[in-house]
Amino acid sequence: MRTPEAGGKVGLRALQAVIGVTMALAAPLDARAEPPHYRVELVAPKHLPACNDPEGFFEELDLALSQPLLDPPASRVLEVHIERPSGGAYGVKVVFREPGGQVLETVRLTYPGSMECFKVLHKVALVAAIEMEAEEGAPKEPTPPPPPPAAPPPASRPAPPSEPCPPPPPAEPPKPPAARRGFVGVGLGAFLSFAPEAFFAPRVIVGWHVRPSLVLELDVAGQAWMTANPQNGPTAVDVQTGFGTLAGCYAPSSLRLCGIVMGGVQRSVGIDRAFSQATTLPLFGVGLRAGFEQVMVGSLLLRTDLDAVFNIANRDIHGRTWPLWEPIPLAANVTTSLLWSF
Repeated sequence: MRTPEAGGKVGLRALQAVIGVTMALAAPLDARAEPPHYRVELVAPKHLPACNDPEGFFEELDLALSQPLLDPPASRVLEVHIERPSGGAYGVKVVFREPGGQVLETVRLTYPGSMECFKVLHKVALVAAIEMEAEEGAPKEPTPPPPPPAAPPPASRPAPPSEPCPPPPPAEPPKPPAARRGFVGVGLGAFLSFAPEAFFAPRVIVGWHVRPSLVLELDVAGQAWMTANPQNGPTAVDVQTGFGTLAGCYAPSSLRLCGIVMGGVQRSVGIDRAFSQATTLPLFGVGLRAGFEQVMVGSLLLRTDLDAVFNIANRDIHGRTWPLWEPIPLAANVTTSLLWSF
């Protein structure tokens, strides 16, 4: 252990006292509170007897301090723990705590294993002195003034009278379905009194909405050759019929009522044992139509029409000298059609 000369120690203490007085005078009044004093405890393993020197460490620390922070009574404890594994480096733990055991700060230091113990104690004393004086020299924060009293809550005002809620806006009327401009379709009809015998024939129909409730329609129907025997005799007649209908309809809803004009041609060939005869007769008539339609899916409609037509033109089918058949003047047909509207 290295012991400094007594004269040098006295001179150093005098210099430290002068510096301490100067710093105390220069510091503000609220920073001159009594600094904490320390009790020093040094712990070192038995295999490091040179490091287990509490008196030498105390003197090194006392020399490093600018104020007598080691004089009793002590208000804090400085613990120094030195460890050195075999062939390893020095590990030093410096602990600052309250006497009751509350740890205030811990500093860990490492030094090479080749360093001598008295040098380790010297360096640890310098570090501990810096930490002790740094805490001692820190000015204490002034106590903040108490917060001003809270302002009294504003006097409650009577709530204004509630205004009646405005009536809800009127509900928007449902949008009407998009107006249809026209339609096309195909159907199958049963025709009576348009030929010597009743027959079924396809029918094609197109229409255009002149106004939402007024419709103009045109349809055509035709039948291939049909062999008829209206008199149940030995003579047969081959008949081919084709005609068209122009209708003006009033259709405010799914029901409709129409006035129609019908025109067409009927060709017939009378056959017997001796000769055959070809005849072409015009078809013309006026009448009424009643119809009903129902929406199926989207733009697809199912429609049924009933026509009643008064035949104006004479449609007799004659042989050479005798009439084979004379139809009644009133003809009728029923047609079911599938329409696509647009």
